[in-house]
Amino acid sequence: MMSTIDKYKKTKSGESNTCTREAQFYQQESKKLRHQIDMLQISNRSSAQGEGLDSLNLKEMMQLETRLEKAISRIRSNKHDKILEEIKYLQKREIELEHHNIILRLTIAETERVQQEVDAASYHAIEAYLAMSAL
Repeated sequence: MMSTIDKYKKTKSGESNTCTREAQFYQQESKKLRHQIDMLQISNRSSAQGEGLDSLNLKEMMQLETRLEKAISRIRSNKHDKILEEIKYLQKREIELEHHNIILRLTIAETERVQQEVDAASYHAIEAYLAMSAL
C-alpha cells in the first residue's frame, strides 16, 4: 500500500514539474515575441519617418515609394469616404433641425395667439368690472 502511495506522489510531482517547465517555456517565448514586436514597431516608425533608408538600393527605394504612394492613396480614399459620410449626416441633421424649428415657430405662434386672447378677455373683464363699478 505504501509503495502505491509513493508511486502516486512521485507521479504527481513529476507532472507538476512538467507543468512548471511548460509555463516557464511559454513565458520565455512570450518575452521573446514581445521584444520582436517592439523592435518591429520601432523599425516601422523609423522607416515611416524616412530614417534608416541609406542602406536601401535604388530598386528597394522605388518599391518603398510605390508602397507609400498606394498607402497614401488608400488613406485619402478613406478620408474622402469619411468626409462624405459626415456631409450626409450633417445634411440629414439640418433637415431634422429645420423641421424642429418649424414646429417650435408654430408652437410660439399658437402660444402668442392664446396669450392675446387671454389678454383681450382679461381686458374686457376689467372694462366690464370698471363699468359696473362706475354705476
